[in-house]
Amino acid sequence: MDKAVVFVLVSCVLLFGCVGAPQEAASPSPTIIASPTPFPSPSPTPAFAPLKLEYELRTTTDDQPTTINVDYFFEDERTCGGKKAWLGLIDFYEPAKPEEGMWVKASVTLDDGVAGVSQQLSKNELAFDTAHSYRNDLDMAFFMNSLFYAAGENFVNHSVWTSEEPIILKDVTVFGNEADDISVFKKGAGKDATVPCTEFSVVGKRGGNEVLVCVTEPAEKNPLSYVVYFRPGGEAPFGWELKKVGKEKSGVTRILQCLQPVLCDYVPMPSGDERQACESGGKKMQATSDERGCVLRYDCVAAGLKVTIKAPDGSAAPNIEVDLWKKSSSGSPDWAVQTGADGVATFNVLPGEYKIGFNMNGWPQQYKFPTGSDHFVTVPDGGIASAEITLENAS
Repeated sequence: MDKAVVFVLVSCVLLFGCVGAPQEAASPSPTIIASPTPFPSPSPTPAFAPLKLEYELRTTTDDQPTTINVDYFFEDERTCGGKKAWLGLIDFYEPAKPEEGMWVKASVTLDDGVAGVSQQLSKNELAFDTAHSYRNDLDMAFFMNSLFYAAGENFVNHSVWTSEEPIILKDVTVFGNEADDISVFKKGAGKDATVPCTEFSVVGKRGGNEVLVCVTEPAEKNPLSYVVYFRPGGEAPFGWELKKVGKEKSGVTRILQCLQPVLCDYVPMPSGDERQACESGGKKMQATSDERGCVLRYDCVAAGLKVTIKAPDGSAAPNIEVDLWKKSSSGSPDWAVQTGADGVATFNVLPGEYKIGFNMNGWPQQYKFPTGSDHFVTVPDGGIASAEITLENAS
């Protein structure tokens, strides 16, 4: 299960009434109703102390309730782009599988509370300085800060904290969807919250669904303004809550990095008729993205790569997840396909260079990574590349 996709679809559908592909937003030219009245900035912060925020995301997968834990670790204070920032890591994992989590690096500037995050990384990749800024599909803690940032505004010192009328963020493009007007109104103290927070009503004009978002106010001991709960109205089985605030570090070997928030242009998805016409010809509609994760365009792509996986005895190895990366990518794979009964995984990809790898989660225990398991392959123009990989016995 792709945690990033789950998160974006939850917030996107509930708040903005959209079903587009997940990606972050382009920065529009906002028109804000109400004259800004600066909210007092926090006093200079004391010596840095580690901060851990533990969230629980509730959603559904295949009509079944699903829980995902999301832990934020802030482990150092540095200067990023001339601004004070807190640097750390974010770990997404299923409660029963804490060791199989997805990691990203993060940095949050204190003057606006906006987070920059990296691409998805394995735990081993955290020990290197190769992370780069990526679209923020994972911003549970700083949702409000990111929403205002997408509108060209600063949530930390915005008049929304003191206004007696709703603030309208005009033509805001968020989560890669068509621009919409967003109404934000301060309601008062949070209810049944883990820590004291201020509750805001957030409504998208197009979607029309109200979400209650409670956030902390910046203070001397903790200059960050972060979400305490995200509660949709009605009976929607979605939302997230801050379960615990602590001072622990992650305990993993890592190099912290300054990262910039990424806002992507809106690129409309092909219509249903266009997708159906593409797939009826044996092809698949796929997004082409840049290294920041921003969708550039959608292409109708034919099969370009077939990977055959064999067991040590030479027989076909079905139900094996084969992962594929663009040559320039790192972290989580760009594609993941299960082998069929014939041991073949087919990828619909454009011409270019790719790396084949493996995800061992759920593999038959009698197999292990083949020696030199990463394989590079070039998909030619107008042709199909192929690769054959034989697994090794675990004993």
